[in-house]
Amino acid sequence: MSPPTLPPELLSAIIENISDQHTLFQCALISCAWYAATLPYLYATPNLVADNLLLFASSLSQTTHGALVHKLDFTGPNIPHLIDEHHLIDDALTRYTPNLHTLCLASSVSISPQGLVSALSSCSKSLRSLTLFKCLNLTRHSIHFIAESCPNLYCLNIWGLTHRGMVPSPLPAIATGCPLLQTLILSHCVHWVDDETVVKDVCSLRALTRLDISMCPQVSDVALVAIGEKLQRLESVAINGMRNLTDVGFMALARGCPRIKRLDMTGVQVRLETVKAIGECLTHLEKLDIRFTEGITTDVMVGVMPSKVEVEASEPEEED
Repeated sequence: MSPPTLPPELLSAIIENISDQHTLFQCALISCAWYAATLPYLYATPNLVADNLLLFASSLSQTTHGALVHKLDFTGPNIPHLIDEHHLIDDALTRYTPNLHTLCLASSVSISPQGLVSALSSCSKSLRSLTLFKCLNLTRHSIHFIAESCPNLYCLNIWGLTHRGMVPSPLPAIATGCPLLQTLILSHCVHWVDDETVVKDVCSLRALTRLDISMCPQVSDVALVAIGEKLQRLESVAINGMRNLTDVGFMALARGCPRIKRLDMTGVQVRLETVKAIGECLTHLEKLDIRFTEGITTDVMVGVMPSKVEVEASEPEEED
């Protein structure tokens, strides 16, 4: 006996409220009508794991379902290894996903500059978010290609592109080619993110709401002052591990960017009085991470921040 037929609008309303992939997959097995209604949701943001990655890649190359895909996240356990072993990016897996909005790659050593060009060739105009976390083979020319071909990016994460092949900095190209950026992650880009590039290029991206320049030792108070003057829309800032920043820079940032809700100052050198002043300036602050900061521990932070602020600080050392 076949299951009762539901009106298409009711069927769609049910499926729209199912978030986990396993349940969606079970729904697709009910009937042809359920399969047809469920397919766009299954493929829009597929839950990729090592066990199903190759099967998924094969399905894209043999069907037209790739047009339904909006997000590809290749950052799960063992997935970067499979990406490298089977050269899935250099073989342009994304050529089958022309409507891709989000692409996440992590720690993949096989992704070449040429492979990145192939990967983005069919989806560059639709792409809104691109993560290239520790993809160490990429060069400044790769970043230039992104800037030239992905004008609609809202989020760019290039964490850990540390090699000296990035010099001179590709940030001018990013600032020119990706003017809509709202999130920019430059953490650990140690050789090519400095005061000059932050002042001239990062600060020209006036739509930024999230900025991470952690562990960039060539960035000083000069950059923080410029950020405070130019990027008033910032809501999340990470400057952890920046040992050469001072209270002057921190206060310029706090006074100039009052919308900040999340501030990561892990491992910086700052006085307790300055931390309190930052809290007074940032009336929208929701979370402050100030762990591993000399003299700033959980006990001394009591009462320093408003009660609404979630504070992460190191525990005081136990006395012998």
